[in-house]
Amino acid sequence: MNTCKVEAKAIPQILTFLQRWVQRVDSTDKDAFLQAIWGEFTVYLKGLPYGIELKVEQSNKWSNFYLETWSNREWFTLGWLYKLQADTLLYFFLEQKTLYSIRVPALKQWAFGVGDGQGNIYKYPERKQSKYNQKNDTWGRCVPIAELQKALGDDIKYHQLP
Repeated sequence: MNTCKVEAKAIPQILTFLQRWVQRVDSTDKDAFLQAIWGEFTVYLKGLPYGIELKVEQSNKWSNFYLETWSNREWFTLGWLYKLQADTLLYFFLEQKTLYSIRVPALKQWAFGVGDGQGNIYKYPERKQSKYNQKNDTWGRCVPIAELQKALGDDIKYHQLP
């Protein structure tokens, strides 16, 4: 199965979740640049826009997040972890219906460090994505969910969807 099919299965559940919390949800699917930088959705809360990036996996077999460092390593295209300027990352595991909402600025500070501080992402080896069929040469780092929950505290939330 490819990533697009997995994500398409999740979209209705994610939209239902988002619509309970915000005034409006707009998709960025018509603008590739906006989607790459801002995320899949723009949500409006108290009249202000927020970018929402969505990552979906079929299953949470290993209790890890896959944090993409290279979108296409062969062509030196950085992954979403570097490029993303969204406010929130939603990471959804389809089979378990578990959703994590993560504040992107906090995730990036944890990953890359602040000031002269070394980031934590470098503790984990880069691995080529092999779960899904795709044309690009994607690489990332598998980070235990429990470690991020401990490190990020209130900046990561767990949600069980119906």
